[in-house]
Amino acid sequence: MPYADTGMFGLYAGTDEKDAPELMRVVIDQITTATETINEAEIARSKAQMKAGLLMALESSEARLSQLARQMLAYGRPIPLNEIVAKVEGVTVESARAAGRALIRRSRPAIAALGPGNGLESTAAIAESLDRRAA
Repeated sequence: MPYADTGMFGLYAGTDEKDAPELMRVVIDQITTATETINEAEIARSKAQMKAGLLMALESSEARLSQLARQMLAYGRPIPLNEIVAKVEGVTVESARAAGRALIRRSRPAIAALGPGNGLESTAAIAESLDRRAA
């Protein structure tokens, strides 16, 4: 999610309370591993999903309005669909890997848990784990 002064990359996962610590370790592992292993097939699949989502959003007035509002807030102008599609098409394996590494290096995680959340690592411990893996 883009904002005028920052961005947000979010993940959602659900599991049983007793498996939450393992889930966090798997998520961290997958995030950091993707910065080195994402491949052309995964990039192609992601591009197709992004373009399909953009086109489906055009079918709903509410979704289109929301998309335009986000663009105005983040970029100060509505972004033409062909410009967005061109940027999506411009993503390469290396650019995706570099973006993932940069995301890990410059960000600090935040966790929201619905339910007990016992046994979850602190955000500081997760940040440290991401930093170690990204180095």
